[in-house]
Amino acid sequence: MPRYEGDLPAALEAEMSAVVPYLLEKGWEIFEFRYEPQAVGDWYIDFFRSDLTIHLVRDGSQYFVDDPAGNLEPASLQRVFTDPAEFQKAVIEWIKHLETNAKDT
Repeated sequence: MPRYEGDLPAALEAEMSAVVPYLLEKGWEIFEFRYEPQAVGDWYIDFFRSDLTIHLVRDGSQYFVDDPAGNLEPASLQRVFTDPAEFQKAVIEWIKHLETNAKDT
């Protein structure tokens, strides 16, 4: 999978200032993103690592994760968030859960 080479827009980095650095530190890579400031700041960021892909999304004032592998239930991420800090915390906890399960297998 090709890796995104570049910087995220400053507004997007500021909004996701906890989760993006955490994922990058844990070996996840950005392979695609879209940021639409003219559409109330809507965006998505696609991350990948090994055989896992996650899709973080902001649509209007709602944040959610699209996970095609179906790993969202353990972290209660099968819902939308309106608080970006709560969203980031939930995503980080979910990643920790995924890593713990990966070590156990």
